[in-house]
Amino acid sequence: MPSYHYASKAELKEAIHASYLLLDGEYKEVDENQKDIRISEVDKTPTEIIAYQLGWLHLVMSWDRDEKEGKDVIMPAPNYKWTGSNPKWPMARWIHINSVAPFKTFRAKIRKWKKYNALH
Repeated sequence: MPSYHYASKAELKEAIHASYLLLDGEYKEVDENQKDIRISEVDKTPTEIIAYQLGWLHLVMSWDRDEKEGKDVIMPAPNYKWTGSNPKWPMARWIHINSVAPFKTFRAKIRKWKKYNALH
């Protein structure tokens, strides 16, 4: 079963919340004056990681808002050549790949960043 299948909205919300808390915990451990330091072993600084994720979450929330307002929702964005209305990409999958999945990936990147930053 694919990782984006959830038994309910509540289960998806719990997965988002749990993975967010882990990412937030890692990020909070980074000293404020160190968050913009770039190291070669990780492709983004901690600040860039959070900014990137906030951008995608803002987009996901705009889809929800537009749908509630009765607007046509185009995912991920108009004229974006990717999946569009592909039925293999239900909203739960979009939400998963823009929250749970990157929260886990970015947590690992911040951990790696902290490890290598300590060596510099």
